[in-house]
Amino acid sequence: MTNTEILQEIRTLPTCRGLEVRVRTGDTIAATSDLLSSNALGWALPADRDAAAVERDHRLARAFAERLRITA
Repeated sequence: MTNTEILQEIRTLPTCRGLEVRVRTGDTIAATSDLLSSNALGWALPADRDAAAVERDHRLARAFAERLRITA
């Protein structure tokens, strides 16, 4: 896994109330198969009274995650 520092950008989103990234560049990870196994990689918590803002930031956080480079 490379480029994990991109996930730190999630902290800049207005609705980000928490972020735990448990992987680092160079880590070898196993494929996830369920909520528990994916939670081992980390999590983000968006929250706000404005549901549209949460949805917008959720999409942005997903876009950050899509920029990760994972090689087999």
